[in-house]
Amino acid sequence: MIGFFYYCLRLGWIKTNPAVSLGRIRADGPPTDYFPKHEFEQIIDAIYQPKGWVECRNQATRLRILTLLMRWSGLAIRDAVTLERRRLNDKDELFLYRAKIGNPVYVPLPPDVAELLRTIPPGPLLPLIARDVKKSPIVFGILLGCFGFGAVVGAVLMQRARARWSAEIVVSAGATIYGFATLAASTVRVLPALCAATFVGGAAWIMFISLVNVLILNHAPDWVRARVLSVSTLVVQGAVAAGSAAWGTVAAHFGLRAALLCAGAGTIATTALALFLRLPAATVDVTAWNHWRLPDLEADALPAGYDSGPLLVTVEYEVAPENAKEFIKAIRRYGRIRRRDGASRWGIFHDLETPSRYVETFIVSSWAEHLRQHERMTLADRELEERLQSYVRGNPRVRHMVSAT
Repeated sequence: MIGFFYYCLRLGWIKTNPAVSLGRIRADGPPTDYFPKHEFEQIIDAIYQPKGWVECRNQATRLRILTLLMRWSGLAIRDAVTLERRRLNDKDELFLYRAKIGNPVYVPLPPDVAELLRTIPPGPLLPLIARDVKKSPIVFGILLGCFGFGAVVGAVLMQRARARWSAEIVVSAGATIYGFATLAASTVRVLPALCAATFVGGAAWIMFISLVNVLILNHAPDWVRARVLSVSTLVVQGAVAAGSAAWGTVAAHFGLRAALLCAGAGTIATTALALFLRLPAATVDVTAWNHWRLPDLEADALPAGYDSGPLLVTVEYEVAPENAKEFIKAIRRYGRIRRRDGASRWGIFHDLETPSRYVETFIVSSWAEHLRQHERMTLADRELEERLQSYVRGNPRVRHMVSAT
């Protein structure tokens, strides 16, 4: 109160401090006492109420343990929440600090409280597996080393596996083996068996991720390869981050074993995608195939030079009526190539007055972009273009029109 009136005095709200003449304030009531046993039990029981303010069972368990720990040890909240489990010995005694003479100071805990401290719900996955095997960071390093060594061995074996089986089989086998290794890690708590599981998991992981990256690079042309690799890396790393957060949440809610079981089963289940989304069996030839004829332009045809645009390109085809359906199927696939190489607003139109005439149209941002579009065709597109030309009578008629200014 004195401080409050002093603050008001400094701001000029009052001229004198009326609390200066007051003496020390004393409370005549009894001092605050600790909760009696029955009230403390009611607090603990209220934490587990399903409709209470703590909905998660594991969060309720942590809060209950924290409350019991602070009651029986006298620790402050900050010290209780940062308590290391190794400070609890086998005699249910909690190490607090060392006295000035060097002797450790322990506080005994009731057996039920000590047992609860040993069963705090887990957080991260692999370090917790190592903790369950043996309470030492060395075990985590051993498991991580086995995973890395398995990745090295898997990289060596990948070439032999790729020469013997298709990419689909190798990727599916890698995902399946990694899933079973995760299932093994959820149940096994013997260090040699866990080392074997992480070793196999590392080999399967590197075979999967390496082969997928190789397929991405082999199917990307030179002009877009860097962008494709950056996007694929972003997707993979983003998925790893999101998956880590998701499975960490599952482990916090349902326990480490449940998280690993679900992760392993889900990994194995993803192999069913091979029935619908098949990987290419062989690499494609993405060598540049620049075969389109450039138009002969007058010197002043482009008002802004190579930056002139946007550009409307039309291609007229003469198609026999018996080839119309097959032509439409082929030209729609060809439209994907046009859009891939930089075209926009692509479309195919049928001339009502001349039934055999079809007109393909698309927009390119500039004349320079259209020239680059010529260079982005690959030999892998040759088969589709030749099939398309087989349905056409004569040579297509191409027109280039620039936006009028």
